[in-house]
Amino acid sequence: MGEDRLPAHIQEMIRHQFYQARHDVDEWLSLSASVLAQHSMGAAIVTQLHTEKARYKHISLLSTRGRQVLVVIVLSSGEVHQQTLVLDETLSQEQLNGFASRINQLAVGLDAKELADIEPGNAEGPLKEIFEIVLNTIKESEVISSGEVYRDGLANMLSEPEFSDPEKAKQTLEIFEDRVMLDDLLSRTIFDNDTPGVHVIIGGEDTWDQLEDTSLILASYGKKDHALGAVGILGPLRMSYSRGVSTVRFVSELISELISESMDN
Repeated sequence: MGEDRLPAHIQEMIRHQFYQARHDVDEWLSLSASVLAQHSMGAAIVTQLHTEKARYKHISLLSTRGRQVLVVIVLSSGEVHQQTLVLDETLSQEQLNGFASRINQLAVGLDAKELADIEPGNAEGPLKEIFEIVLNTIKESEVISSGEVYRDGLANMLSEPEFSDPEKAKQTLEIFEDRVMLDDLLSRTIFDNDTPGVHVIIGGEDTWDQLEDTSLILASYGKKDHALGAVGILGPLRMSYSRGVSTVRFVSELISELISESMDN
């Protein structure tokens, strides 16, 4: 197949776009879909980080107004969860910092089962409420499949002559919306597959009938031992595979780099 390497000036332009974006994983993923669609002239699919074992990294507690507290929980995968908690009493920022520090010391690196085992049984009031939020957040993160999916470039696909037939166009739209198929496809090719690199699926390969007229180029981002997400492009069977592989590879490696830098900070 060969690989048509992205020109250096295109790589630099894409890299600049990402580093100019807000320092936020969701922002990077939305931008990834846009960049992939633009440079492949296909339809882009990008999933959130997926983890079998969500692990706690740290918590921040911010006093907002009266008894309201903003709870910000960061997982080791880079996922960030926020919610507002209304306490029974008003606490100072110093008190909240103390609770956050205590939980961080107890919980760093632990999954839901481990957190449940070390829950401070003698904790009362605010500390117990906050700890329960942490535990519930970790539990919920572990049951998320491919999470939110970012899509872009559907118009690119529908403008191709292969999809001018209404039935073919409808089938293409269903590929974008069929979460059962997407989760199955990602599980087999990305999440449960120890083969790294870019995966090319041509015509559904007798497994996914919905893809019989299309090709899909996929790659993972993130780290296998922490969390993985997927980036990919969908196009007609005659798509430019070498350019598509190069584009998907570059974007997946760039997101991995950005997330790694974010986790190290």
